Amino acid sequence: MLSTGHKFWMTHVRPTGTDLALSVFLATAAMGVWTAYDRPGAWARFLMVLAGIALALVLARTPARRLSDVADAAGALGAGLALVFLLTVSFGNSTAEPSLTKNLVEWWPADAPSMALPPLAPDRVAGLLAVLGPLCLVSAILSFRRRAVGRWLVAGSLTLVILGLLATGSRAAWMALLAGVGGEACAGLWRRSALLRGVGRIALVLASILMAVLAWGAIRGVEDSGLGRLAELLASPDGVSRLRLVRDTLDLIGDFPFTGAGLGSFPGLYSRYILAIPQPYLDHAHNLYLTIALSQGALALLAFAALLLGGLARSARGVARENGSSDRALLQRAAFAGLIVLAVYGLVDDPLESGVGSTLLFLYPAMTLSLQQGVPPVQAGAMDREERRGRRMRIALVVGAALLGLFLVLPSTRSAWHANLGALEMARQELDAWPADALLATEAARHSETIDGHLARALALNSGSRTALHRIGLLEGAQGDWDAAIAVLEGARRVDPTHRGIRKLLGYAYIWNGDLEVAEETLASIPEARSEMEFYTWWWAEHGGAAQAQRAREMHALLEP
Repeated sequence: MLSTGHKFWMTHVRPTGTDLALSVFLATAAMGVWTAYDRPGAWARFLMVLAGIALALVLARTPARRLSDVADAAGALGAGLALVFLLTVSFGNSTAEPSLTKNLVEWWPADAPSMALPPLAPDRVAGLLAVLGPLCLVSAILSFRRRAVGRWLVAGSLTLVILGLLATGSRAAWMALLAGVGGEACAGLWRRSALLRGVGRIALVLASILMAVLAWGAIRGVEDSGLGRLAELLASPDGVSRLRLVRDTLDLIGDFPFTGAGLGSFPGLYSRYILAIPQPYLDHAHNLYLTIALSQGALALLAFAALLLGGLARSARGVARENGSSDRALLQRAAFAGLIVLAVYGLVDDPLESGVGSTLLFLYPAMTLSLQQGVPPVQAGAMDREERRGRRMRIALVVGAALLGLFLVLPSTRSAWHANLGALEMARQELDAWPADALLATEAARHSETIDGHLARALALNSGSRTALHRIGLLEGAQGDWDAAIAVLEGARRVDPTHRGIRKLLGYAYIWNGDLEVAEETLASIPEARSEMEFYTWWWAEHGGAAQAQRAREMHALLEP
């Protein structure tokens, strides 16, 4: 039976190079339903991921000659999305960047017809239109080349997509599109000259090293450094620093490195454990890669990276191989440009991680596999190189598995595992009724032996477990033991001095314990603390905490406006 099933799979289903990575991504998404604090919302996201993987499996096995139909469908989808956005957006209340939008806003009639639908988020629309853009352009080119009956309709669809992009005011979308065009141009030069190929390889390695160093310096460096100030320029229209958001999201990922925190868990985790506020503030992390790592764990990020890099490698070879301007060559270029757009835009937003956008997450990697069909077999020398490369890959996998096994038995790794499980259970209990009962969230987790057991084992294996210290500090504060909470949170701050949530909780613990001078110093870099003191003055008075209400009132006066 097994041999029959294997024969059917190899003959009729035809496995592809992405099947393993897609299976890993699907498995981690299924785990993301179990780990999420909002199970109904996580199920909805999982179904979208499942639909995207099903689409990728079908598309990877679709004959390349049918991909023009996919381009036409992408063009229609992009035009429909842009039209809905233009008919629902309120330019008067828009926070979009004005550089490209100003003229469109002045031109767009104030009494233009509108649809009675909830307005779409401009950043999500911008990302989707940017990713679909290369296929929309190819659809228009192929329609005019074939003198199709509806070619002017296709041209109108492309115009709608461009207008929609302008209306979003997203500089990041245009930068990603320019990166796609530049990458396609470089691939063309790569094909023409062996010298350029050599120079290009060296330049690519040096640029990658430079970007990695700059990114590490900006993320892990001090906040008032030159790199930090430069990264602050990437603040989104709502004033949230993208650099600060990256740092905060990395802190959350560090709490759930093995399992992930669950699909759609960012809003509650960010408000509860980073901002320490009882209401939603941001609904997503504005970074595709970090969102995947937080929701599904590091393994899912590796699987997605393999899909993205594998697609880029296949499409780059396809662009270099295809000469002229045949339909196949245009589709190769669209796939290559689309992958670059997705990779670049994913650094500043995550439009394809949730909702209907999830169905398009694997569109371009699957296209590159479809375009590989019918490619002539490689020469004998190239086959030998491929065989040697495969042998080296197998050896690397064996060595990597051995090193991973050694890593997993280290005390610090076992500590991180228990801290992950404790933080996961605590998040599910604290955020079960979030945001309705957010102010009393920790009450739900105070008497959990499961949480206490995991956090205690984490600290027994590693006394410097930041995740465990942070959560224990929350539990101690929920019991009103401010001395114990301060002692634990001070330990957490020594491990990670830049963690915003720990600093804020520690500062508030000092306030409720009556040490306002130390609290003022601790909260110096928390700008919202002063306004929150007004709220806590009322809240403590309403809940029988007259002393804490007075301290909140005094702290409000001490903090500079």
